[in-house]
Amino acid sequence: MSEQEKDVTNETTATEITAPTENPEETALEKIIREYGGALNTSTALGKLGVENVEDLKMLTVEELCEAGFTLVKARKLLDSFKTDEKAEATLAPAAKIPTPVAPISIDILPNIPDEGSWLNSLKTGGVLKVNDATYIGAIRVAMASRCGLYDVPEKLLKKLEEHAESLDEPVGDDYYKTRKMITRRNYAEIFEAIDGVDGPYATTKERRSKFLKSLGSIFWPAIKKAFDELDAWYDSARASMSDPGVLFAAFSGQSIGGLGMSMPSVDAISSACDDLKDEINKVFRGTAIPVSAALAYDAQKINEVLSISTLPAQVGATNRDQMLKMLGVGINSSYTRQEQCIVRFVLSFLKFNDAAVGNEIQYLGALWQLGRQISWESLGMGTAGRVKSAGNNTYL
Repeated sequence: MSEQEKDVTNETTATEITAPTENPEETALEKIIREYGGALNTSTALGKLGVENVEDLKMLTVEELCEAGFTLVKARKLLDSFKTDEKAEATLAPAAKIPTPVAPISIDILPNIPDEGSWLNSLKTGGVLKVNDATYIGAIRVAMASRCGLYDVPEKLLKKLEEHAESLDEPVGDDYYKTRKMITRRNYAEIFEAIDGVDGPYATTKERRSKFLKSLGSIFWPAIKKAFDELDAWYDSARASMSDPGVLFAAFSGQSIGGLGMSMPSVDAISSACDDLKDEINKVFRGTAIPVSAALAYDAQKINEVLSISTLPAQVGATNRDQMLKMLGVGINSSYTRQEQCIVRFVLSFLKFNDAAVGNEIQYLGALWQLGRQISWESLGMGTAGRVKSAGNNTYL
């Protein structure tokens, strides 16, 4: 072979080495090496560094790529290409970049219920002819007290105290007379001082009490359950409209999802349900129901105070308060107390939605739904939407 032919052959070989043609059987990693001008031993050098695929290249620095056989400029372009791909992916699929929060939806955004002292003060001074927060709270506590048989306690307690004292051939203690005084001489002067002409005998007749307790069972409870059913339906609609749970929880956590091209369902139905709940609850307090409700709420408060006397269980032959409550047939326990608090906060928060949630409706409703889910509707006789079991005939003489 002549020297000229050898030069042509060497030139051809060099060209094939520096600019190899695409091989249909080459791997993605080999294709990257070829596209960015890697040397003949680049694949081997990368293998020694632990590179097994294209994703592994992202872990290397420019210096390490140069040592493996890439030129400085090519190495920088290779790493820049990965950054460009990540930006494009984030633009095309933003929803996938929102992590699903591990923590549950917080209800801290909802209004807090007043403590016992402030509620009782509101009850005393709030007995004007309007329905305010103290009235709602009082009615809920009356409804819960009626359901657990609290209003039957005084008569039962007096009987137990007397029977136990007789069994021991001992006189009854001071708690007997305190309880009897509470039954026969209830002091409603403080809670009725704002309504001239209303006193205890007016608000505590058997007829008025029975009528009010009946309206709680036929109007009050169904209205509250219907409000939750509306909220639950809205939540189901929100969940169905979001393919990614992460986006749904991001919205409930207060994050904006407008830039993702997604939107939550309209809250108009909840706004209307808020007004409907107000209308239904107002029906409960029509006529003379406000002072009756206040009297019953006051009685429930005082009965609970009597049941908290530490010496009382021993005087009825019980070893502790829980055993005494069982003897009296009262269904009050720690779970029941939590249920009352949940219902009070749910009703007050639902009623305040149109005012308190302006500009923050989605997060507010997410928290409200979370709170409503903590209520045992079945134990309240409202397990089926739109249906409420009978509340009984508790009349409390």
